[in-house]
Amino acid sequence: MHRRLEMSLISAAVLLAVIGIFSFSGNAAAAQTPQSVNPDSKSIWEGVFTVEQAARGKTQYETSCGRCHGADLSGGIGQQLKGDVFVRGWYGYPLNSLFSRIRSTMPSGAARSLSDDVYLDIVAYLLQANGFPSGSSAFRTESLESIRIEGKEGPQPIPNYALVRVVGCLTQGPQNSWMLTNTSEAVRTRDPEASKDEELKNSIAKKPGTRQLRLMNIYPVPDPYKGHKVEVKGFLIQGAGEHLNVNALQTLASTCSASDRAGIELPDGDGKIILERSCTTCHDLGTLALFKGYYTEELWRDLIQDMVKVGAQLKGDEITIVAQYLAKYFGPQK
Repeated sequence: MHRRLEMSLISAAVLLAVIGIFSFSGNAAAAQTPQSVNPDSKSIWEGVFTVEQAARGKTQYETSCGRCHGADLSGGIGQQLKGDVFVRGWYGYPLNSLFSRIRSTMPSGAARSLSDDVYLDIVAYLLQANGFPSGSSAFRTESLESIRIEGKEGPQPIPNYALVRVVGCLTQGPQNSWMLTNTSEAVRTRDPEASKDEELKNSIAKKPGTRQLRLMNIYPVPDPYKGHKVEVKGFLIQGAGEHLNVNALQTLASTCSASDRAGIELPDGDGKIILERSCTTCHDLGTLALFKGYYTEELWRDLIQDMVKVGAQLKGDEITIVAQYLAKYFGPQK
């Protein structure tokens, strides 16, 4: 079970300042941080839903949503769901954010009363109605986090003071400061509370990165979670280094794996387990990237055997497992 540590909101003065910046997001003076693009992600302009999916969504919308939001999505009791203002309000967010918002709040008075497939179809219809192109494949819940909502001009920088969600290793820095190291790509979010359901699953699956963030205004002090893999939500602040004004923090795992700390992605397998157990006493797994594309299985085996001669604790069969693992994921390209 994932324990949750809720953090206090930032001070009233800072919060008012942040609200002011949100209200005037067009202010050219607002600092922005470049938004890196995950190579595994996909733009919403690449055709992420099918015509059939949107057609089913239209029928479901008319049954469950049109009474409040208008038959033509122009709004009424509920907000408008079509047009530039609506679409731009979601730029910079993963498609999962829109799906989660609809599922957790709609229909009014009966949230989550529809199946996930129905909510997916409704999202597809909203995209079609707002001019996004269809494609050959229907999206599923597990793919929503990797689909970027953006304008035709492509991904834009995350604005300063945006509420974001990041995953990393909780580390104590100098002078009792707290750092989030090897952080994942920052993702904008509208929910300031610790993630749950599908969003929590996405955080658990986040890949480590190489950046670090200094955490501000954490209360209570998160000593019990030092060294844990954690999810943090907060306001991203640019200036002399990157800071995160913490709103919520929860632990995802009681330890950060050696590959997490090294900021390198290691595919699951017995080879990964043996590497993290037997090699990290002396080696930073991040150095594996220096060998990628050069060492064959035979060369990896020779190198590991040299390490065993100077004290590495690996048995014969483990040497074979690790050599084959490294050759598969870090060896010469086929």
